Amino acid sequence: MKIYLNEIKRILSIRSNQIIILLSLFLAILFSIVPINFTRISYKEGNEVKNLKGKQAIEYIKKAKEPYSGNMTEDLIYNSTKKYREVLKQNNVTDRSELKPEINTKELMPMEHISKKVNEVFTDIQSNNLSPVLSMDINDNKNFYNKVFDYLNMVIKSEYPNKAQNQIMKKSEKALDKIKTPYEYYGYYNTNANDYRGFYNTIIILLMVVVAAPIFSSDSENDLDYIFKTTKYGRRKFAIYKILAILTISVLTLLLGNFIQGSILDYAFGTEYKKTSVQMMFSALSLHNWNFGQFNKYMLICNSIILISTILATLIISVLSKRKAESITKSIILSIFPTIISPIAMISAINYVFPSSGIGLINSLQNQIADFNFVNVFGNWMSSSNLIMISAVIYIIVLPSLIVIMYSKQGGKYGFNSPRRRKIRK
Repeated sequence: MKIYLNEIKRILSIRSNQIIILLSLFLAILFSIVPINFTRISYKEGNEVKNLKGKQAIEYIKKAKEPYSGNMTEDLIYNSTKKYREVLKQNNVTDRSELKPEINTKELMPMEHISKKVNEVFTDIQSNNLSPVLSMDINDNKNFYNKVFDYLNMVIKSEYPNKAQNQIMKKSEKALDKIKTPYEYYGYYNTNANDYRGFYNTIIILLMVVVAAPIFSSDSENDLDYIFKTTKYGRRKFAIYKILAILTISVLTLLLGNFIQGSILDYAFGTEYKKTSVQMMFSALSLHNWNFGQFNKYMLICNSIILISTILATLIISVLSKRKAESITKSIILSIFPTIISPIAMISAINYVFPSSGIGLINSLQNQIADFNFVNVFGNWMSSSNLIMISAVIYIIVLPSLIVIMYSKQGGKYGFNSPRRRKIRK
């Protein structure tokens, strides 16, 4: 235990690590303030146009949405769609963007979460360059939740090969059957804020990779590695304590950063939005029976698991590296590699089996859970989010033992950590 605590102190005593950890906490504040300040609304009161931003705009939007909040019953969806059409017809326009800003804000903004969901689920009905909410048979809204299954069928047929469609359909329908309906919507939450949360988790994992990369390679660079291995606890136990120390620091930093970011966002947006169904926030084909509060909790747990798997992969590189710069460079490349290949491997399982597959802008775990994506794993089609988490757990089980074994080898086939030969000046 003493070695473990001393290793934590040693890591935290390094100036660059102190800067990185403080930077990660500062970014938590920054990435929560930015989406709050970007929330803006304009409306007309008498002859005066008022512009609100930040918390004032959020409170205005929340109050305006109250009549269209709660259970998203098919009657509410029907009546909202009917009113949406009436507003456009009264103003002789066919698109919301053609309305005057004050009409848009007062009449349509309060129900936009419903119209967006209708446009998504009825996307196959679009005609004459009109959005589905205008071109569909309005009575179809009375069977909205049955239509979600038709939408699922359309997506699977258009995006996946014929031989995979039956398998994906069975799994997807089974998951959709478990989704609580009607969907629920409460308060207001800017989905951009959630994008910033996902981006923050990506940044903080990369920063922790930079902290972890020199854990073993710095000893090798300074020829301390060989000395440590000759001490009583200098091999397996020393490696285990190093692993535990960096994982402790990394996970606590991630949890603290998310707590800071979440607290600021909850102060601005309130906590009502946490009862909203993820299907109202993201895609109607999101196959998880969660509200947004549960989504955030699961994401925190999953991001912690992905962080641990990424750090363990980084420590493998650190053991095999002779220089700090080498280990940092290789570790960062490994961490961002899934993001680099994501444009060419979106439906390939390869993109989701790396230790860091759950981070990034395109292929992040958050995006995989929010959307609908299945990948082929040796003939078995499974959701990309499940594959990411299964892979991460396997890495967590396998890599610690591998790190300890490789570090404990003195010279031999893993002989990167033996003392470098020095030229003796005559």
